Amino acid sequence: WICAQALINPWLFDDIRNEKSWLPTAAERLEVYYSLVAGYRDTFGDDERGRKTAWYFVPFHFNFFHRWRPLSEEHFGAFEIPLIQNGRAVDAALEEIEGPRAALAPLEQLLRCAHADAGEAIADALWSSYSVADAVAAVTRLATPEHLAAWEQPDAETRDEDEGHSSSSAGKKRGGGGRRNS
Repeated sequence: WICAQALINPWLFDDIRNEKSWLPTAAERLEVYYSLVAGYRDTFGDDERGRKTAWYFVPFHFNFFHRWRPLSEEHFGAFEIPLIQNGRAVDAALEEIEGPRAALAPLEQLLRCAHADAGEAIADALWSSYSVADAVAAVTRLATPEHLAAWEQPDAETRDEDEGHSSSSAGKKRGGGGRRNS
């Protein structure tokens, strides 16, 4: 369970160590995501070969990051089964707390978008940025009504996500460890 949660919530171990949950804003989450992508860029190189190598991992992470939700103990501490196994009930409770998804700030809507193209665009914006401020600005520019509407439509990768699994899309082969092979 902790491993699955860490994929969605990379700051989970800090939460455990500090014995309290951090409920970051969209911009704060982007700072964490930028650090991850910048680490891949530093490790694999800031060129086409480095990007190609990093892209075996980066889309995999964004397939999980979009699932994070601000689940406070106050609202969700009474759930009897793990929240990761109770997605529909969590989404319904969040809608009561936050209002409909369309009422959220555009950046928050984008970061919750399950569409593979949204994750790819976010990852690309982060890869192309060289500071947290640039990364937040670049991803914020993606949160347009046109992009959000297009990315709300399910794609082959996210069609089955409600059921807790993804399906392979035509032309894409899923390799081990969530790698995308072209």
